[in-house]
Amino acid sequence: MAKNRRKSAAIALAVIGIAGLSLASASQLDLTGGTLQAGTTDLTDCQPSGTPVVAEMSAGTFVAGTGYEAGDVSLTGIAAACTGKQIEAVLLDAGGNALTTSASAAIGGASATVSVPAGISAGSVEGIAVVISDN
Repeated sequence: MAKNRRKSAAIALAVIGIAGLSLASASQLDLTGGTLQAGTTDLTDCQPSGTPVVAEMSAGTFVAGTGYEAGDVSLTGIAAACTGKQIEAVLLDAGGNALTTSASAAIGGASATVSVPAGISAGSVEGIAVVISDN
């Protein structure tokens, strides 16, 4: 199972920092194919490198004393060739470390929404890695 997780991470489409994530509003960023970080490459052939996937994270629930939690991530601009594959989002902190991984969702068209577990502060999210896999 861990091997599949590492394999899934290797096909991640992109990681883009979210500048100025507002706790009270959704953030939006473009994700494009290509190198995720040193040592990993884009192995997915369903999303063309010139076609961005747009991720929008909702503000989530307000928790008194701690602020907004990260909300679900809506992904649009997914290529038709990716239909039938699985997609998930990994929320990253400023150091590029994973805060949490969303639930996986089946791609049924040009958009998908993935659920993020509760308890992650929206203010700590600085980037999103999107993973498309066969499983």
